[in-house]
Formats: sequence, C-alpha cells, structure tokens
Amino acid sequence: MNGRVLGVRAVLIALVWAVSLCAHGQVATAAAVKAAYIYRFLEYVTWPAESFRSAEDPVLIGTMEYDDVAAELVRVARTRRINNRRIEVVLVREEAGVHALYVARTDTTRGQRLIDNARERPVLVITDGPDGLDRGGTINFVPSGDRLQFEISLEAATRAGLTVSSRLLTVAVRIRKSDASGSRYAGRGSHLLHRALGFLGDTLLGRDGAFHLAGAPSHETFAWR
Repeated sequence: MNGRVLGVRAVLIALVWAVSLCAHGQVATAAAVKAAYIYRFLEYVTWPAESFRSAEDPVLIGTMEYDDVAAELVRVARTRRINNRRIEVVLVREEAGVHALYVARTDTTRGQRLIDNARERPVLVITDGPDGLDRGGTINFVPSGDRLQFEISLEAATRAGLTVSSRLLTVAVRIRKSDASGSRYAGRGSHLLHRALGFLGDTLLGRDGAFHLAGAPSHETFAWR
C-alpha cells in the first residue's frame, strides 16, 4: 500500500471520527455533520505565522448567525483543540480577526459582504451554496443525495495565504485551480477518490441515515465581534 493511499485513508478516518465525537443518542443532523467537517478542515489548513500573536491564541471560527451549525461548533469547541489551540466560535458582523468564516447563506447581501471583506486576508472561508466558490469561498459544501461532499478553491486559498494539505485535497470531490491565463477550471479526482467519498458518506450517515450522535445542539449565546 503506497503513501498516497495511506494518506487518503488517514483523512477519511479523521473525518469519520470527527462525526462520531459521541456515539449514542440522536440521529446525526446535517448541522452536526457540517460542524464535524469544519472542525477537521481546520486541522488540514496552515495559516501564516502572523495570524496568531502567541502560542496561546485560540483559533477563531466566525459565523454569520447563531444557527444549528454554529450551535454544534460551540459544542465541539468545548472539548476539542486545533494544533493545541483552543477553539472559539464567534458571531461576526464584519470579518474581523477570525481564522475561519462559515457563511451558510451566500446568496444574501450580508453573506456576500462577509466573504468580500475576507478576501486577501488569511481567513478560511467555508461556504454552503451551489455557487460558493464563485462567490469567493475557499471550501464549499456539496450535497449529493444522503452524502455531504466538499470542493476546494486553491485560487482562494493562495490569495488568502493559506496552505491546504494535499491529504485534504485528495478527498475533495472537486479542486478549482488557476491556469497560466488566469481562467479557472474544476478538476475531478481519481477512481480511488470516488470510492473513498462513497465510503465516507455511507459511514457518516449510514445507508438508511441511521448514524447517531449524542446530545442536542447547545443554544447558549455568545458575543458579536
């Protein structure tokens, strides 16, 4: 088994484990699955050193509203860390000092403004819409039946000064790059990738949607930034 296959398997195991943070109780919601993916995305992205003032600085995840995904992110942040850093989830009116930004509604004026404000800053913009990458997202969720997949824009990552691990790129359903002329294209992965994504989708939600997570989403409040 070569290193590439081992790398793919390692990322898949990490993503599946993220969704099984607790494994008994309510059926996993779409919000819980997305929050688990977001948490794992952060482990495979590197920010410029100047993005953190000290080793104690937390990783800040900004959200445009306190929705179910934000509530699940708060739950994850209570017990998980990213490279030994605490995680804090904050509501943002304007992009302001966050390391990752989750924009659930890219088709709104406010959602687009948040994305635009994050351009050319070291912010991992995670979107959830059919045209998320076109609107400036770095990673965009792509639903496919009962599975959740994602696509990545290397163009946006490079513009933001972020480095995306090749392991994460390997399990993306699409990768958008820039060629010499500046035009953009979407590339599809290998047969191994599609098999891997199929395994990931079936494991996360189950063929009958019967995957379980414990605990209801938290509804505590937190401050605007």
